[in-house]
Amino acid sequence: MAIKERLGLQNVQAVAELSDEDPVWDLVGSYLGDFCANLFLTMSVERIIIGGGVCSRAALKEKIRAKFLASINKYVEMPQISASNIGSFIVRPELDDIGTRAAATCS
Repeated sequence: MAIKERLGLQNVQAVAELSDEDPVWDLVGSYLGDFCANLFLTMSVERIIIGGGVCSRAALKEKIRAKFLASINKYVEMPQISASNIGSFIVRPELDDIGTRAAATCS
């Protein structure tokens, strides 16, 4: 909804039609990458799972991971947050957001 409002789109479905090169994904990736860095530094999490429709975009996942690594800037060096392993540290849910769908049916 926030992306729709920021871009003045007619509906939320129009967000899915944006190209991977749209500058909004750089902004969203930066926000989420910084969020992941803050979460990691304050909570010392072992893995970050990001669900939702927006984060299913492959290009966005890479932007989030890149911003996370830039924000950490080797402040903490651990194997799971290295450039070669970041893909298994910041991940999508393995159950295809089944929780989101289950919550929607309970309302």
